[in-house]
Amino acid sequence: MIVADTGGTTFDAGISRDGSVVKTRDTWLGPEFEGDLLGISSVDIRSLGAGGGSIAHIDAGGLLKVGPQSAGS
Repeated sequence: MIVADTGGTTFDAGISRDGSVVKTRDTWLGPEFEGDLLGISSVDIRSLGAGGGSIAHIDAGGLLKVGPQSAGS
């Protein structure tokens, strides 16, 4: 089963397989690749900047990022 949540600036999705949620140890505290990789088990949820006000930008490392800045629409 795919579980989805649409908020103001993101679309979040997770998966339930055989009645159990899918987990990951790829857990970041802070921005991915910039924060701290904790390595603890957590529910695997992916987020996409999908809101009408999301602003895309290139970070200092040259990666495309969407949000958390918003145009406020």
